[in-house]
Amino acid sequence: KLAKPLEKLRFATKEISNGNFNSRAPVSGKDEFSVLAEDFNRMAEHIGNQMEELEAVAQTKQRMLDNLAHEMRTPLTSIRGYAEYLRNANISEAEKLEAIEYIISESERLKFIGERMLDEAFIRENQICPENVNISEMIFEIIKKLSAKASDKGVALKSDTEEIYLNCDKLLTELLISNLADNAIKACGSDGVVVIGCKKENDTTVLSVCDNGRGMTSEQIAHITEPFYRTDKSRSRNEGGTGLGLSLCEKIALAHNAKLSFDTELQKGTTAFVTFTNS
Repeated sequence: KLAKPLEKLRFATKEISNGNFNSRAPVSGKDEFSVLAEDFNRMAEHIGNQMEELEAVAQTKQRMLDNLAHEMRTPLTSIRGYAEYLRNANISEAEKLEAIEYIISESERLKFIGERMLDEAFIRENQICPENVNISEMIFEIIKKLSAKASDKGVALKSDTEEIYLNCDKLLTELLISNLADNAIKACGSDGVVVIGCKKENDTTVLSVCDNGRGMTSEQIAHITEPFYRTDKSRSRNEGGTGLGLSLCEKIALAHNAKLSFDTELQKGTTAFVTFTNS
């Protein structure tokens, strides 16, 4: 009678040590063995949950490494190809200059990827420096900086904000809004409209960037803030994107204890929201 419940518990322990984290000890009655079995099962469930979390983190890291390797392979291949072309081909000065421009462009792309990775690492490892920032002025300055790019695509940039102050890191918040606005411009076709707004809602301040572009699917939304993820891989690469912009935006939002979210509909557009809790 004493040995049988211990034997069952020993079997469950052995199963878990072999990697079967779904194994549980049978519970019957209310004696000390049953209490011990219940404690063991709670422990096993906790270990199982931790293992699932670790597996998810490992998969995310591996996916990021795979994507990073892919991102770097493309410009490196181009740089090598054009360098060999310059070395081996009997070409004109105009063709040489064109090849050199491609090499410079791809080198800048590699530099940009490295800088974005460093930005993410910096935000992760360092404290932000909040100050009282006039967000309406910041939005106005961002619109001025992005107006030429928007105009080239036939996109109208507008603001919808009152004079609002927010306690935030000025440089990081400007980077956050700029990235969201840049993504919105890329999502639009000609006659597109991007509206950058900010408003107070109860005890929160909500930044928003709204576009009438191509929108996203639910699957795209689920992965949109993963490093190197692109909703449209070929189009984003042609436009100079790396898939790091929204990942960086999420890191900046989290550093401010804010929430980044999206409301989207295919062929209708997307609105990105960053919700700050007022303190």
